[in-house]
Amino acid sequence: HREVMATPVDLLPGDVITITGPVGKSPQASAGGDIVAGVPSTSHHYVAAIVKENMPVQLAHSCITVNVDVNLKVTDDNGVATPLTNITSCERNITDVQITIAQLLTETFNASLNLAPPYYIRSNINANFTAVFSVAGPISLTFSFEPSVGTNYTFNDTGDYPLGTVPHQLTYPLTLTEDTYIATVFAQNKHNIISGPISNSTLLYVQNEVTTTWEVNELNSAGFLIMPQLPGIKFTDTSGAPFPTNASVTINWDDGVIETLPFVDPGTSQPLFNHTYAKGGYYNVTAYIFNIVSGFNVNCTMYIVEEILNFKITNNYLPTSGPTGGRPGFGKLKNQYPMDKNLSFIPFMTQGTVDYYIVINDTSGSEMFRFTVPNPFTPLAYPFQDYIGFETELNMTVIAVNAFQSVNVSLSLDIVGQIRVCQIDDFSIVTQKNEMKTFSITFESVGAGTCLIV
Repeated sequence: HREVMATPVDLLPGDVITITGPVGKSPQASAGGDIVAGVPSTSHHYVAAIVKENMPVQLAHSCITVNVDVNLKVTDDNGVATPLTNITSCERNITDVQITIAQLLTETFNASLNLAPPYYIRSNINANFTAVFSVAGPISLTFSFEPSVGTNYTFNDTGDYPLGTVPHQLTYPLTLTEDTYIATVFAQNKHNIISGPISNSTLLYVQNEVTTTWEVNELNSAGFLIMPQLPGIKFTDTSGAPFPTNASVTINWDDGVIETLPFVDPGTSQPLFNHTYAKGGYYNVTAYIFNIVSGFNVNCTMYIVEEILNFKITNNYLPTSGPTGGRPGFGKLKNQYPMDKNLSFIPFMTQGTVDYYIVINDTSGSEMFRFTVPNPFTPLAYPFQDYIGFETELNMTVIAVNAFQSVNVSLSLDIVGQIRVCQIDDFSIVTQKNEMKTFSITFESVGAGTCLIV
């Protein structure tokens, strides 16, 4: 019969087993039994111990070359037990790992980046992901990202990297899309199967760059009329690249105003900006679009036209001798001018940009002449002249023209070729002999080629 043994106990290599309690005895009697306590018996006795799990056996082995597996075989000298086989790996235990990230284009643009975490790189362009570790051999590196990019990137290296004074580095190029990530590197080999891989994480900002295909143009290619219209510019990217991440733009409007504004996608990928100009002119607008990883300069010319307000024309004539300034007309309406003198047209307006003037003969409807203003933005500085060599009563229209306006003013002139209504008067003042006598000579018009002989 069989006696119940004691409760099982755990064993370690080198333990001595001592069993106390009842011994088992064979149920049949037979000659040649066991001697128990010095007394022969007709029964066989036995003790039984059950080993519940495989018993570990420690064997010493020194690895000479890493990444070469050692085959182990354990046999029973008596040939009773089935031989046991297994494999042990000669690999260096990985104790630490760090992650660094670099991108040449980004660091060339901004040398202060990526010297320490957090890291910044441009999207959709290769960046170098580097694992830094003290000891390994071989090593399996896995780069993962949160939020997920859909896959983890695993690289296996069979090299030997013994512990030394300088850490080892392994670098791999990876490309990511725009987002903010927690980037983690996991390092392991067979030494880390039970304990799990060594890991390290860092914060990574991946930003869409400002491409060199951005352009800026006026919202209106013909320019802007101030004040009715508000001048503006529009930015476009001809490449169709993703819109820059967290970008700003610094705009120099070329009128003394410089401002930095958020560069935000309005939904069309074409940001618009407006600015109020005080005066007409050509303005060279420069803009610098930038974020932390990139930047690009663009420029355009703004054509600003001042609205013509309160346009008037006055006339005078230029004498051939005497004062160099113009002289006013004669007659009751002061609109009679000598036939042989250049007639001056003097513009006046409270504001305005004028490209040229057109003078129309109202009677015939024909264009008499036109005058191009040397500087359209200072039209008051440029009076213009015409020579009319025949007597006439002339009704004319002077038109001031710019890119947006044609503003008219009407004139009525009398071009006179002879003296009209000449009078001499001494005001009935009696003077003594040798005393200065004063005469007043007046004309309604001096006409052409007139000289005075007393």
